[in-house]
Amino acid sequence: GYKAYGRTHEYYPLITKSDYQKTFLKNAIDKVFSGSLTSLVSALVGDEKVNQVEIDELKRLLEE
Repeated sequence: GYKAYGRTHEYYPLITKSDYQKTFLKNAIDKVFSGSLTSLVSALVGDEKVNQVEIDELKRLLEE
């Protein structure tokens, strides 16, 4: 949105940054990975080793 002050305009977001990020990421996952979070994580990790702390954190996030 915006507010007009004569010939000057002040622009501001209509949604929060967090809401935008969630929507953007969900759309990207849907388009690129056919909605599969497993495919996304596999692509991000690739051949890299994931340590136990990272695995535990991912599990915690999935359980929430």
